[in-house]
Amino acid sequence: MKKLALASVVIVLAACNQTAPKKQEVSSTPVQWQKSTQNIAATFVKSKDSKVNGRMKQAEASIVDLISASACDREAPKGAMKKYWENQNYHNMYVSPMNSMQYHKKGCVNVLRVNNWNMVAKNALKFSVAYESPQSGEVSDRRFTALEQSDGSWLFQPNV
Repeated sequence: MKKLALASVVIVLAACNQTAPKKQEVSSTPVQWQKSTQNIAATFVKSKDSKVNGRMKQAEASIVDLISASACDREAPKGAMKKYWENQNYHNMYVSPMNSMQYHKKGCVNVLRVNNWNMVAKNALKFSVAYESPQSGEVSDRRFTALEQSDGSWLFQPNV
């Protein structure tokens, strides 16, 4: 009986060594996914405040990048939106605009407008984005705060 039990253990161990999956190598290059090709900057509704408009212009490229990614975020690999957040924990607070669209099933959504600009600090700009499903016509609004970093780049906070 002892020989049988020992033989069983050897067979199980041998099987484990032969069938153990190899670790997949993780690429150090960023994963790309289709982002919206819409002219996002054309959807910006200017503020009546010239200071806000000046800051909008400075942050425009970063804001357009965030919005074009969020408009297609269901197509993105898991965690791909993390690069936009000022604090990596904000990734857990971010809610896709498509989450509130019951009848939108696949693909990117359109951006209707970017508005409600408010300069909450010299280096912080709040704004709203209205997304629309081309399939269902459902509309979803999201708010963000753009924060200028010490190096002049812009990162974001999702406003829940």
